[in-house]
Amino acid sequence: MKPVQPYFVFATYQYHKRIVMSNGIAHLYHYCYNCDEFGNISAIPDGCVDIYFEKDSSGVHPRACGTVLKRTLINNQKEHEYFGIRFMPGVLPANLKVQMKDLIGLETDLIYLLKNKDLVKRIEETQDWQQCIRLFLEDYSASLNEVSCFSSGNSRQQLAGYLKDTIISTMGCIKIQELSEKTGYSARYINMLFEQYIGLSPKTFERILKFQNAINLLNHHQEGHLTQVGMEAGYFDQAHFIREFKKHTAMTPAEYRKLIREHSYLQRLSID
Repeated sequence: MKPVQPYFVFATYQYHKRIVMSNGIAHLYHYCYNCDEFGNISAIPDGCVDIYFEKDSSGVHPRACGTVLKRTLINNQKEHEYFGIRFMPGVLPANLKVQMKDLIGLETDLIYLLKNKDLVKRIEETQDWQQCIRLFLEDYSASLNEVSCFSSGNSRQQLAGYLKDTIISTMGCIKIQELSEKTGYSARYINMLFEQYIGLSPKTFERILKFQNAINLLNHHQEGHLTQVGMEAGYFDQAHFIREFKKHTAMTPAEYRKLIREHSYLQRLSID
């Protein structure tokens, strides 16, 4: 599951992404909002936590944000540089002192959330974004070694991790009843546990992953029939696909496809 934020790409001349897909990290990214032809940047639901550093003339400012639940305008500034770490869906960085549910739809100063007060001081002192990211990743790796987000010593966390991974492996195409049958736990208990550790209901998480799969299919297969795209993403009919897609983007799949063609999505995106 490779989460994407296409509106960030539309509003830049070049959006750089380095795929990681390990230790809970999906990818690193770098962009500068400088494209007059596209207007405001929007975030779409991806189920992810982002840690990013905004660089301007006054220095580097660290931020943390959780997933939005619908297309949401964000306050990125033109000509500022942004460098970030996007974690995999449902993963809370181990070095943050916050619950996942408290990050939903929230953007805040990273300094308030870090467990390591020494790291706070070191980040505040540096003016170099590469050093900021290196410091954060070193602390994150150390935190992972100390305690996993889904540690073997906590059966509830293990179950939450299994549920999350199962939903991701099916790209959201699994029902809560199926999860109940797989685990032997009631749908009510699964809902409670999932919201406690992932911050969302299983149903909302499933919808986000299915939507992200559809976005990825549209981004990279711009000529296929939309009905086929919807079916491949797991929507049971075209009306359902359009309704869910519009709920997350405020536009139809056809309107979105037109947008990615007009703004040369793949040409603006650099991946390594």
